[in-house]
Amino acid sequence: MQRIVDKVTSALDPGRPYHNIALDLGDYGEPGANPVGDFYKNNTTFLEQTKATIIHDTVDGQKAKMSLAMAIDMLEPCNWDFVGAVATLLRAIGGELNPQRPYVCHQRNLMLSPLCDRLKIISNTLGLFWKDKGPAENIDRDILASLEQATPVKRWLAVSMDKTMRLQLQVSPDFWLQFS
Repeated sequence: MQRIVDKVTSALDPGRPYHNIALDLGDYGEPGANPVGDFYKNNTTFLEQTKATIIHDTVDGQKAKMSLAMAIDMLEPCNWDFVGAVATLLRAIGGELNPQRPYVCHQRNLMLSPLCDRLKIISNTLGLFWKDKGPAENIDRDILASLEQATPVKRWLAVSMDKTMRLQLQVSPDFWLQFS
C-alpha cells in the first residue's frame, strides 16, 4: 500500500519522486530511463512478491493479466477511473486477483470510459479542421465554429491534439493482453 501512497504523493509533490517497480519507461515513454528495481534492492522479497502477484481481468472483453507491480507503476491520479483503479489495487493487495471490473490505466480499457464517445467526436472535429476536408459527420459543430479561421499555429495544435486522441483510441488491445 505504501507504493500506492508514494505514487499519488509523487503526482502532488514533484520533489518526492516515485520509483518504478516494474515499468522501465521514463516520463515521456523512453525505455531504460528509470532502472527498475534498483530502489528496492534491499527489499527483494517485496520486489519479487509484487512482480509475482498477477491480477487477472479483461481488456476489451479478452482475458488479460498484469502484475501488481506493473499495475501500481501504471496508476495515475489523472486517469478517469482513478478511484476504481485504486480499489482494484487495494483488493489485489488483499488477495482478490480476479476483479469484477477490469483494471483501467492509461490506454488500457479506454473504451469503458464514459467520455470515450465524446473523445471520438472531438478527434473527428479536430481532424476535419486541420485537414480542411473529410466527412462532416460525428463532429461537434460548436467546437468547429469556435476554432474559426485556420492558422498555422491552430492547425499544428489541432493536429497534435487529434494525433494524441487517436493514438489513445486506436491502441491495440493485444498490447495489453500479455503486459505483466
